[in-house]
Amino acid sequence: TYILVNISVMVYYRRNVPHEFSLWRHAFVPILASLLLLLPIYGLLWPIPPFPINLVPYIFVAWVLIGVVYLMHTAKNRPAILARMGRVFEAEPEDA
Repeated sequence: TYILVNISVMVYYRRNVPHEFSLWRHAFVPILASLLLLLPIYGLLWPIPPFPINLVPYIFVAWVLIGVVYLMHTAKNRPAILARMGRVFEAEPEDA
């Protein structure tokens, strides 16, 4: 999950706010963090753990794929929902 968030940081800043994009903060640091996060993933996969722990990576990948398919379906059929979801992160105007 953290690796996916690191990738999304790079994509978000390059697409939406390129004037704020910093090669160090929005590319190098997320890539380095992702590489470091691969170490525990490697430990989870090798040596092959006993049942049911060995199912964790497959369940996670399936869950992410289900989320991606749902996102694509929603973007195609109900894009207004995604637009409303994005507004959650917008700053609210301050009352004077």
